[in-house]
Amino acid sequence: MTWGGRWRRGFSLVELLVVVAIIGILSGIGTVATLKWLDHARFESTQVEMTALTTAIENYRSHMGRYPDQGMLYQELTDRRAAGDIQWQGPYLTLEEDRLDVRYVARDLSGGPLPIKGEDIADGWGRPIYYIPSRDYIEFGIEGPALPDPAGGKDAQYENAHSFVLISAGPDGEIRMHGPHFDPMPWRDGRDNDGDGMTDEFESHGHGHGPDHWAEDDLVNY
Repeated sequence: MTWGGRWRRGFSLVELLVVVAIIGILSGIGTVATLKWLDHARFESTQVEMTALTTAIENYRSHMGRYPDQGMLYQELTDRRAAGDIQWQGPYLTLEEDRLDVRYVARDLSGGPLPIKGEDIADGWGRPIYYIPSRDYIEFGIEGPALPDPAGGKDAQYENAHSFVLISAGPDGEIRMHGPHFDPMPWRDGRDNDGDGMTDEFESHGHGHGPDHWAEDDLVNY
């Protein structure tokens, strides 16, 4: 083919395939980076949300003399009729619209349902936040405030500064259970929660396979 008196060679099929492959690789890298960035952003937004929830719950208790009921957290923080007490001085909480849209369910690491009703408040991944006041700890197998296992083992208990627990299942949508007992593996707590020899990695599935390699990505208010 000539243009302006000069011959120009077109692309060969191999060259076109190489270009397409390069574009595909770059697109894949960009997609992975974007997903990781989105998960980090959701982590941060969920942490901010749980901090706001903690403050709202404590303000509720200071007026009402008790913590909200499990399964009724949003209703009691925002509606006097749900709280059913003249001491109520709320609303104690305002949420963005997307945090009122619970689209998915969380499960335990075996894929089964959790033995607790989620609140009508979504985390950054569209799954419910779980709230357990201390009066319900026995029912859900949560021990009272305790110092962590000095050895940092995977069954360490954690000191909870509050009289309630808030849990988000994180990006994998799963919370570890030991029978009926909650045993979340918190993200970024500086401990080796799953016993794989590494402190809180940010991964979707941890290292390897099986119960000793579960991901450490739950958010809690410890």
